[in-house]
Order: sequence, then C-alpha cells, then structure tokens
Amino acid sequence: MLFFFKRIEQFYCAVTANLSQNERDFVAQYLSISERKLFYGMAIFDQYHAYRVAKTAERLAREKHYGKASQRILLKLGLLHDIGRLAGEVTIGDKVLAVLLPASLIKRLARKGQGGFWKNRCHALYVYRYHALIGAKRLCAQGAKRFAYIIAAHHNCQRTQKRNDFLYLLQMADREN
Repeated sequence: MLFFFKRIEQFYCAVTANLSQNERDFVAQYLSISERKLFYGMAIFDQYHAYRVAKTAERLAREKHYGKASQRILLKLGLLHDIGRLAGEVTIGDKVLAVLLPASLIKRLARKGQGGFWKNRCHALYVYRYHALIGAKRLCAQGAKRFAYIIAAHHNCQRTQKRNDFLYLLQMADREN
C-alpha cells in the first residue's frame, strides 16, 4: 500500500513540476555548461525529479559523514542520473504506463524509433528501459566518463553497496523520489 501512495506522490510531483530560480542556481553551481545542456534537455518533470534526487543524495551523504568533495559528486550524479530521457521522448502518461506494465511486457514492446502514436509509445518504453545506458553514452560524448559507469548502473537491481558507495547512495536517493 505504501508503494501505491509513493507512486501517487511521484505523479503529483511530475504534473506540478517546476524549478525555481534558486533551484536553477543550484543546478548551475554543480554542473558544467555542457552538463547543464544535458540536464535542461530533459523534460521539466525529469529535471525536477533529478533535483530532488540530488538533494536526497546530499542528505544521505551528510548522514554518512561524507566529505564535501564526495557530497559534490553525489549532487552531480543525482542531477545527471536521468539524462538518457530527453524532453518529448517520454511523457508523463508514458511513465505511468511503464510503471503499470510488467517488466517482461516492456521488454517485448520497447523499440527504438519514433513516428505515429504506437511507435512513439514503444520508443518511450525503450527510453524508459534503457535511459541509464543512453545517459552514460551522452556523458561519455561530453567527456564526463568519470560518472558514466555509475549513471549506466543506477537501475541495476543487484546489491551494489560493497562495489561502489556512490552508486548505492544514488540508488537509495532515486528510490526515495
């Protein structure tokens, strides 16, 4: 039941998403110009989600007594973790559909390439399923390979705490939002 209410909260945040000037200043403080282009290439609801994930990651890092440098890395990872989803590729309705469908059906329907209503839905499912890898490729293309592995793996369901603390905290922050 808690999962259901969490999804309602996520939907509400998506439909009311907006970044204030203070939140935009926060983004500018932690991302380079090329990274900001990637960030602002997302739909506003994904930008707002990424902002919330970054703030949660910062809180988790402080609670675990991470230093300022590690907190900055987690903030950056939070802001960039969903850059594989460009504005216009995945609508809020597509995200709702993806949450409701079983993973096995998403795997069967997900197809790259847009054009027409159903092709666009299948493309949205493709982006939803593979956005972590797509985002990692975009980071590599911008020369930010340092974070690409973590971005690529952030939806990996395996227990990752022993392998990479940054990945583990990013996953925790993303789950909270």
